Amino acid sequence: MPTKPVVAMVDPNRLTECLDELIANAIHWLDKPQRRIHIMLQTRLKKGDIPDTLDASRKYVKLVVSDNG
Repeated sequence: MPTKPVVAMVDPNRLTECLDELIANAIHWLDKPQRRIHIMLQTRLKKGDIPDTLDASRKYVKLVVSDNG
């Protein structure tokens, strides 16, 4: 976990829309008694974590949404 806040330039409406869809999809397909959704923000990315189409000289964060469904 980062010790200081992460600041990222994003379109807040688009980010909200993406998170809403990912979380709604995870909830919809959960079929286990103990439903679990995990949201993780990765700030220390390795070279292989960044697609070749992005500028590797810039800093990026990776948002991961997963569930146990």
